[in-house]
Amino acid sequence: MLPRRAHVKIEFTRGELRERLSAILGASAFDEGEFRTMTGKLFRGATAQRKRELFLWAWKRLDPLPPNTLKMIGHGMDHAVYIDPAKPGKVVKISVATLSLIARWEVLFPRAAARESTLEQGKALANNEGLRYRDLSSYFPANGSVPAQTTEIATVPVRRAALEFLMRSAVVPDVQRAWPKIDDEVVEIPALVRTQDLLPQLDKPSALHFSLSLRYPELMDEAPPTLLYAAANDSFILDRPSSLADEAFRYCLEGTKLQSLYETCLSSTPEGIATRAAVEDFLDRGIDFMNDTREVLDVGGDGNVIFDEGRYFLPDALPTPNLENVLDVAAKTLRQLKAGEPVSRSDLADLVFALNQTRAINSMAQALDVAKRVHILPVGEELEPTDWVAILEAMRRILPEKDDLPKSDPATGPEPILIQVTAQTPWRTRVPPPSRRLGTGLRPGNHD
Repeated sequence: MLPRRAHVKIEFTRGELRERLSAILGASAFDEGEFRTMTGKLFRGATAQRKRELFLWAWKRLDPLPPNTLKMIGHGMDHAVYIDPAKPGKVVKISVATLSLIARWEVLFPRAAARESTLEQGKALANNEGLRYRDLSSYFPANGSVPAQTTEIATVPVRRAALEFLMRSAVVPDVQRAWPKIDDEVVEIPALVRTQDLLPQLDKPSALHFSLSLRYPELMDEAPPTLLYAAANDSFILDRPSSLADEAFRYCLEGTKLQSLYETCLSSTPEGIATRAAVEDFLDRGIDFMNDTREVLDVGGDGNVIFDEGRYFLPDALPTPNLENVLDVAAKTLRQLKAGEPVSRSDLADLVFALNQTRAINSMAQALDVAKRVHILPVGEELEPTDWVAILEAMRRILPEKDDLPKSDPATGPEPILIQVTAQTPWRTRVPPPSRRLGTGLRPGNHD
C-alpha cells in the first residue's frame, strides 16, 4: 500500500537532471547523446515551454518496466512498444497514458475494493476500444492496412522512479505539492495492453509517414502568423476559399514528414504515382471514417500512418480513449469560444488536437484533388464568421506559464498533499461520450 505523505526535494543542475532522467527512463532507454542535445537546447535561456519540452522528452522515451522484463523497441505518445518472445510476429503496446491516470487513482483510492472496481471499469474500456478498432478496420482495405489487434487489461510491473514520474506528470515536480512516498522498487499496476501484428514496414527507412511530426502551430514557442493561421483554418477547417491557401498549406506541412510524403505524391516516377494513388484512397476512406464516427485519425506523430510500395498501414491511427468522438468536443468548444463562453483547459487541448488532425487530412485532400472534406462543424455553421485570432489566443493559454524551471525547493517543511484529480474514472479524463457506432461496424465495400 502506498504511504500518504512525503516531502519532495527538488534540484535542477545538469548532473542531477541526468541522474533523475536515467532513473525515470530506465537504463536501457536513457541515451547520453540525446540527453546532451536536449539539455543543450533546454539550458539556453528561459522559455515558456521548457517544462513541457522536458516532460515530453522523457515521456516519449519512458520504459516503465523493470530490467530484463521485455525489450522496448519503440514509443508513442500513448504507449511503449515491446517485443515479447512468447508472442512471435506480434508487438505488445503498454498504454503509458492510462498508467499515468491509474497511478494517481490508486494513490487516492488504494483499497482492495477500489482495485476490483478499477479492473472492472478497465475491462469495459478495453471492450469498447475493441469495438472502436473494429470500426476503424471496417473502413480500410482488408489486406492488413489496419493490423490485427487485441486489447486487454493486464497487471504490469512498474519501476518506482517511472511510477513517480507518471504520478506527478513531471520530471521536476511542482514545488507546491508533496507526493506519497513509494517504498517498493517495483509496483504492480493495471494497464491497458494492446497486442498487434508486427509491421516490418515500420523499420524500413524508405517508408513514408502521413505525419505532422508533433508540429502543432498552436503549441509552438512562437505563435503562428495570424493571417496564415486564419487562412489555414478557413481553407482546411471551414472549407472556404482563401487567397493565402497555398501559403498556409506550405506552412502547415513545413518541417514535417507529411511534407516529404506530399512531395513524393507530386513525382511522376512509378513510386510517386503509386504513393499518390494510395494516399488518395487513404484520404477518401479516412474522411468517411471521421465524418461518420466523429473520431479522428491520429496523424500527429510519426509511425501512426505509413506508406510503402503503393500500400498504406495504420498501426496507431486510433487515438487514446480520452479522445473518442473528439470532433464533437471540438465543435462544442468552437461554439463556446465564438459565443465568448468559458472553456476548460482539457477542451482547449482537445480542440488543438482535432484542428491539427483535420487540417492535415483536409489540406492533403485539397492539394491532391480529393473532393471529400472532414467537417468539424455542420456545413451551415462553417459559413458563420469565425475570429481565428481570438480562438488561437484562447488555445495558447494551455501552454505553461513563462517561468524558469525551479533550481531548488524553497520549502522548509512538508507541504499538504495537493493531488489534482483530473480523471472522471480510473481510465479516462472525461465522461465517456455517447456511442455513434454503425450498426454492423462494416463499411460497404471495405474489402476492396
